[in-house]
Amino acid sequence: QSISAVFIQQGAEYTISASTAANGSISPSGDSTVEYGNNQSYTITPDAGYYVLDVLVNGSSVGPVSSYEFTNVTSNSTISATFTDREFLKLDFQGALGGGDNVYNTAGGWITLLHDPNNNGEPWVVGDEIHPNVGGSGYDFTCTNVAAWSSGWFWNSDNGGNGAPFTVGGLTPGQEVILYAAAGWDGNMTKGSYIVFGDSGAAGVKAVGGGQSEGNNPLPADLTQIGTATADANGEVSGVIGGDANFTSGEGQTNGFIFSIGAAPENNFSNWIGGYSVGTDTGIDGDYDNDGLANGVENILGTDPSSADAAGISSGSLSGDTFTFTHPANALPSSDLTASYQWSTDLTNFYTDGQSDGSATVSFSAVTDSGVTTVTATITGTAPDKLFVQLSVSQ
Repeated sequence: QSISAVFIQQGAEYTISASTAANGSISPSGDSTVEYGNNQSYTITPDAGYYVLDVLVNGSSVGPVSSYEFTNVTSNSTISATFTDREFLKLDFQGALGGGDNVYNTAGGWITLLHDPNNNGEPWVVGDEIHPNVGGSGYDFTCTNVAAWSSGWFWNSDNGGNGAPFTVGGLTPGQEVILYAAAGWDGNMTKGSYIVFGDSGAAGVKAVGGGQSEGNNPLPADLTQIGTATADANGEVSGVIGGDANFTSGEGQTNGFIFSIGAAPENNFSNWIGGYSVGTDTGIDGDYDNDGLANGVENILGTDPSSADAAGISSGSLSGDTFTFTHPANALPSSDLTASYQWSTDLTNFYTDGQSDGSATVSFSAVTDSGVTTVTATITGTAPDKLFVQLSVSQ
């Protein structure tokens, strides 16, 4: 038989040193003295416009957490935090990437996608899936041509060798997005799918990385960087998860994305028009494509000012004292533009919403749905023989 004992000095104290990089804080900061066996909690707070990138405890990552507690302290320790102005949208296609509660958390938890509630929680077998405002993040993720799953771990993107196109929406035009992808959460899958995104090239980049271990929350460094893209005028970036018609077990598969989203550029007209090749016709009244629609109007409509295929206001229909017409609508019009409807009976004198010409008054109401605005003009007073409407834009 044997017996052993460990002795500590009564009132023994240890030091926990807390520090941060720029753009955020940790509380308490500096050195804290903690008695043996006690606990010490910390709160990590990013500055406005920033997010927690990572927290290191004694040099090891515990992920982008907002708080951490040392329990039963028996030694000196350190805790440090770094911050970023990039946001992270993490999509776990079938739960294999760990992910904790699988709830969206900027630079934090995972959102699990493509689970069929009618199939005992198993992933979707085939079909097109759209996930608007995923996890409350404000971003939309769409993936089509989803194929069969070969096991409970991997999303097989092959569907007849055609690949699976995907889109992230809800971005600001000009916003930078970097895509990282995982082939397997444990890092053992070397035959992941080729993914085309941004500057990856037409052949794409093969996802060969994975997470740290099941149940952990991988960072971009743990995955394969695929490419960098810039959100188009509609606030979207797109790519394709490639497929291999002759895949074998473990090939042509992807099971998680991290979209690293840069700070949104100001959503103004100058940045918007800068995304098109319109020569020197960069003002709101310019009409580089000679389609009769000024650049400012095309911004409100969400049409291309460099290509003369834009649709403006449609021909309307008159019913009693109301006149109804439609036009396309930009989901993210520039914030420094103001649009209004004006009416006229002679195409010479135009009147604003609710203004009278002395005989008639026209008021406008508008409803936008699925990228189309329906406008109803209500006429009071003496109805004119002819009614013309224009969309006016000012900056």
